[in-house]
Amino acid sequence: PSHGRIPLERESVFTVLGALTTSVLDTARYLDVAAGHHPIDRMSLPRPDQSYEKLAESLDVSGLRVGWSDDFGYGVMEHEIVEIAYTAAEALISTARLERRKLELALETIRPLWRRLVGGRTWSNLCQEGYLPDRIGELSNVPQQSLLAGAKLTIGEVYEIERRLSKLRRDFAASFEDIDVIVSPTVATEAFAAAGPAPETIDGRDASNTGPAPLGFIANTCWNPAISVPAGFTKSGMPVGLMITVPQHRDDIALRLARLLELARPWPLTAPLQC
Repeated sequence: PSHGRIPLERESVFTVLGALTTSVLDTARYLDVAAGHHPIDRMSLPRPDQSYEKLAESLDVSGLRVGWSDDFGYGVMEHEIVEIAYTAAEALISTARLERRKLELALETIRPLWRRLVGGRTWSNLCQEGYLPDRIGELSNVPQQSLLAGAKLTIGEVYEIERRLSKLRRDFAASFEDIDVIVSPTVATEAFAAAGPAPETIDGRDASNTGPAPLGFIANTCWNPAISVPAGFTKSGMPVGLMITVPQHRDDIALRLARLLELARPWPLTAPLQC
């Protein structure tokens, strides 16, 4: 959801609370129940005066301008993932009667810097609560690296990261001057083992600075609503997502478009049985 749509117990400029659901209407209902201002979160938004569940079924989105991006200008993506997501995007554009527009995103690759900044803040919080540094060994490799890198940040480095994040927000906001909706793959590669490690080479190219999920953090940074919906399966049977990103506070558009795709291309609501 939009940043502030769901109030937080502890304020954060990057964190939003959402829910994994099996259907778009379940997601909309979650927002209807949980959305609204809370006095302990100064950034929380007023309670919407309309039902997201109803809007997901009725909002008129025809004619909205849509742009496709493979990689936001920096992601290292698997060709198969892009191809499957693009096919789903074409179905959505046709079903929702959207107006296709050319989109050339060329955002800066700052995911490693973002992770260091988030890691530094999390390190400080967990140290104050007594979990770190003594229990750092209980974490897996990726969060360990992020926390340890964040712990070494200097004031000057924090300032530089914030400056570059500010530029990223301006650049991304500018893309919505001529576009109402951005559609893209959700992640860069098919699912890997939960135990890790995350792949650093994708499609034969170095992805150490972008990782397997290079695009999602943009919504956290820029406060845009974004929703991932099933787009299809890879040849090996792994699911692929299509990400729909919309302007700030237009959660209703994201939900309606996701719902239209769900109606046009229903996805299974249960995992396949394994022998």
